[in-house]
Amino acid sequence: MSVFSDIMKLTRQLYPKGRAFNLLPNSLREKLHKGLATVEASSYEDALSVINQSLLPDNDDFDLDDAQIWEERLAIPVSTGASLADRKAAILRKWRYPGTAKARAHRLFLQGQLQEAGFDVYVYENRIDDGSGGITTINPFGFIGWQHGEFEHGEYEHGEFGAEAIINYIDPSRDASYDFAGNYQTSFFIASADFGSVDSLGVVTPDYTAPASSIVANIDADRRLEIRELILRLKPAKTKAFLLVNWV
Repeated sequence: MSVFSDIMKLTRQLYPKGRAFNLLPNSLREKLHKGLATVEASSYEDALSVINQSLLPDNDDFDLDDAQIWEERLAIPVSTGASLADRKAAILRKWRYPGTAKARAHRLFLQGQLQEAGFDVYVYENRIDDGSGGITTINPFGFIGWQHGEFEHGEYEHGEFGAEAIINYIDPSRDASYDFAGNYQTSFFIASADFGSVDSLGVVTPDYTAPASSIVANIDADRRLEIRELILRLKPAKTKAFLLVNWV
């Protein structure tokens, strides 16, 4: 039985039993209630679709076509390498952001958001222990500790393996020419868990003994624009991000 039929049945039951209240076929009273029942049935079905169907990415009925529609609406770069679950999570994050999180500029908030998106990455502030009790910054395009290793002079220097700046644009080529003027004080790194250790104040002690291939994160090349868009949306505008990444 349809929703419309159920509503008409309930309407008839609510009237008194006297003959004067009969809903005779084709009568004005019946036509009135049929019109009302049509609107009520449509409203019920629309409400049901919000809860259980494909309008929201929180249920099994939300498919790839629905994901594509919402990615276009929310201007989320489409990543063919992302699973449907990751794409649904990205849509929900865009809807909910900034939410109720107060420490949205903290590195751990950014790290958590990236990991929830399916990226196995870790965030480190460019606040480096200089080995003598002080704090310094390092140039992400030529780390001193690795300058004679494979990272700078070896097989990865001219390939798809290295530091990629994320400043203002989703397109990596537009940020590639950014002039840092030697100032990296508002920058941070996105790398693997092997990049180094972090103390309670967020100061990083890089692991200079680790090979370059282990400090970088492996990210699906098809998701390159997706992670850049997510970082740009999450990071404070004045900060500069550096992806230490191997695009696979």
